[in-house]
Amino acid sequence: MRSFIVALTAVAACTVSAQTATKKPAARSAAAAPVVAPEPPAHVWDKEPEAFLGIKFNEPLNVQKCPSRTVGQYVKTEFLDHEAMKSVEGVCVDATDPRNKYQKPENGTFKLDNLPSLGIGYAASVHTNGGVVSKITIDLNQSAFSVLLTAFKDRYGLPSVVESNTVKTNAGAEFNAADVSWKGKKLSIYMYERMSKVDESYVVISDNAIMEAELATQRARRAAEAQKF
Repeated sequence: MRSFIVALTAVAACTVSAQTATKKPAARSAAAAPVVAPEPPAHVWDKEPEAFLGIKFNEPLNVQKCPSRTVGQYVKTEFLDHEAMKSVEGVCVDATDPRNKYQKPENGTFKLDNLPSLGIGYAASVHTNGGVVSKITIDLNQSAFSVLLTAFKDRYGLPSVVESNTVKTNAGAEFNAADVSWKGKKLSIYMYERMSKVDESYVVISDNAIMEAELATQRARRAAEAQKF
């Protein structure tokens, strides 16, 4: 009888020991959900301008005309007066641009002159839509892209987004290209190192509200056309 009681005591001790062991916390499974790191704060463009080249967006175009002169006795041709432009402050609209004959001031593209000198060649135009300035575009050679990018960084700070991509030509050659943008509350700047051609760069400075409205109109137009299929 005594030996039977001793055996029961031993079994009970083993049971308690096993129960105590099971109370230890289990190791984390490899399949457990990982800890999600907090997202970094959104980049704030603290140098967002109210205007570009002195031109305000979402307002009627109010830019002086470049001085010009007329040459020819019978067939008169108008040219920019570069000598007179030396005394002009700020950019001006090239009134000699042939496009001016076929477009209205409220909806058109107007070539700008007397641009800031950066040691590179580039062309800039201001675009109107619905009677107000909607965007300003810049065309330049890809070889000058880095110069303009540096100037923009000095003036507007670090960009919001920098993306790298590869552009392929019809012949199969591949070129690296950068897409750089500053995104603000009212304005945005988009710089494309290689646009329609690998040796051409393109820049757009736009009013966010107007551009979004234009995109919405384009989407609605495409949706309406799609219904015709």
